[in-house]
Amino acid sequence: MTGEKLGCVFWKHGVTGISHYLCFNMNLLKIENLTNQIRLMNENTSNKPPVWFWIVSILAFIWNLMGVSAFIMQVTMTPENMAALPEAERILQETTPMWANIAFAVAVFGGALGCLFLLLKNQLAVSFLVTSMAGVIIQMIHSFFFSNSFDVFGPGGMIMPIMVIVVGVLLIWLSISAVKKGWIS
Repeated sequence: MTGEKLGCVFWKHGVTGISHYLCFNMNLLKIENLTNQIRLMNENTSNKPPVWFWIVSILAFIWNLMGVSAFIMQVTMTPENMAALPEAERILQETTPMWANIAFAVAVFGGALGCLFLLLKNQLAVSFLVTSMAGVIIQMIHSFFFSNSFDVFGPGGMIMPIMVIVVGVLLIWLSISAVKKGWIS
């Protein structure tokens, strides 16, 4: 054992917090192996989602819960509440076909579940958010082409549908990116 150089390394694992102490024969150690080991350690700890991912996921979950609330209020509207609406809005509500209401339900419940799965770091988020977007598209086809919703609500009635589409596309992108980066599995 004459001429052997011992080297020792102490480090604390960033994710688990476990301390490690390693001694090795410096004559046998190649710098490439150490570099590769450090690279692999960094890759294993980089799958932790960044803080902004959690903030966006929470805000998106709240956004979709507001959509669920709007859906429930729309389908449980009492005759008294319906009568209190301006005539054009009342007629619009009364003439909305069942398939458009089902699309609304798929959009908001699918979006809420998709965001919940984002928060649970589960890749089912992608499937639910894509399904939600399908519901959004069907609902918007009704609004844009089969109803007079823009006559009833005016140009301002275009803002919410555009926001819903943009948020839906961004959430799908986020969920797919999170799967590719290993943040959710």
